[in-house]
Amino acid sequence: MDRLVVETSHGTLYLVGRLHAGSARPTLLVVTGAFPPRDYRHEIIDDYPGVNVLVGSLPGMDAPFLNRQSQESYSAAFDEMIARLAPRDPLIAYGISTGSLVTLGMKSPNLRHHIVEEPFDSTVGLWPVVDNFRKNLVLFADNPWLRDFLWNLFGLTADTLEDRDYSALLSGIRQTADVLVGAEPLEPERDFDGWPSLTSARARALLAANPKVALHVGPPGSGHGYGTLEEGRRAVGALVLKALHAAARDLQAQGAAPASP
Repeated sequence: MDRLVVETSHGTLYLVGRLHAGSARPTLLVVTGAFPPRDYRHEIIDDYPGVNVLVGSLPGMDAPFLNRQSQESYSAAFDEMIARLAPRDPLIAYGISTGSLVTLGMKSPNLRHHIVEEPFDSTVGLWPVVDNFRKNLVLFADNPWLRDFLWNLFGLTADTLEDRDYSALLSGIRQTADVLVGAEPLEPERDFDGWPSLTSARARALLAANPKVALHVGPPGSGHGYGTLEEGRRAVGALVLKALHAAARDLQAQGAAPASP
């Protein structure tokens, strides 16, 4: 699939999607997580043909790294992209795992609603990812950008794990938000087939205490991959469609005539 390349003051973003010229309509931005499958969630572009859809890779994940590897830089880069491509249309941001740190940190004035899948509040307890991420350090040992990415965002080196605390992003959500998490708890560390949820008990408490947040827990046994399962995809799709319809009604109330999602 052809990519849209957007140059920002923080570096280059790679995106795929569909943009409509002419009448105002909602925009859906999807930001995927760390080390996803190739072309992850690109199929969502065709699920909502009546709105603008942009799917962005996390910097460094099948995309260039930015000038500085940090959640703040990534969020600011996506804000600049939205300011260029969809500055006035109501924005629905769907962040997945590490991508949710990016979308939750965005400050675009037209951001109306968050869809958040499997966010985490702290990295020191992310025991399921450590071995997997360290394998990437070995596989790409000559890539200093990847070392910066894992150290700056996760506090991870070949022999160190230092906490990076993102709890303020969860407690500070100011737009309405739907948060989807797996049912299988992160704690305690144990043998588990696959990955449990990466959303800790503390993160769930922070989200539940935020009046802007609706917390949706997957079925028994579901973990970090809940959003990749058919049931999870249906749950995400229903929440995205609900948010897009609400944004379209807002545009109509303002005198615009948006197309249906």
